[in-house]
Amino acid sequence: MTYLIVREPTDDEKLNMYILYKLSTYKDSIVGVYYIEELGYYGPILKLRDIPRELKDIVRPVDVNIVRRSLKMICMRCGWCCERESGAFMFENEAERVGLSRWSRIRTVKLINGDKVRVYYVDAGPNGRCIFYDPKRKLCTIHKAKPVICVVTYCARYAVDSEGNLYRRVSRSVRGVVHFKKVQTTY
Repeated sequence: MTYLIVREPTDDEKLNMYILYKLSTYKDSIVGVYYIEELGYYGPILKLRDIPRELKDIVRPVDVNIVRRSLKMICMRCGWCCERESGAFMFENEAERVGLSRWSRIRTVKLINGDKVRVYYVDAGPNGRCIFYDPKRKLCTIHKAKPVICVVTYCARYAVDSEGNLYRRVSRSVRGVVHFKKVQTTY
């Protein structure tokens, strides 16, 4: 199996949407969002047998030992990213799997390769809450089919290492370096 890191987002929306759209068909291969200090990388990692031809322009292999030495972001189920101005959206291929027919906003986005895709916004709840978020139970009601944007976006407040130790972020990224502090042994 090959571990792959994904090209990092830029200020170019067409490129970012292109990356996300390609990842949307490989969501099940994403093993998590990681912070790899030695590479200054924060983002999703995929695990695949080979690098698919259609992903070659957005991923590159990373040594499994580097992944093991890195921190994996974890969701503490606080609801912050889902409940307030979530900005959540689905691509058309994802929306079809969920089977909803009513959307608050739909827009067509042109990707960097010239293709156009439809984007369905699901942040139509009160205060921009995702329509799939259950605030009482603090969980996603379509967790297994949630949009790729939700799979690859973590608040990066908490992480675990390969031994299960819990870390809390104590600083923002400065030139790709984020500082975490161990807060609990074996989470």
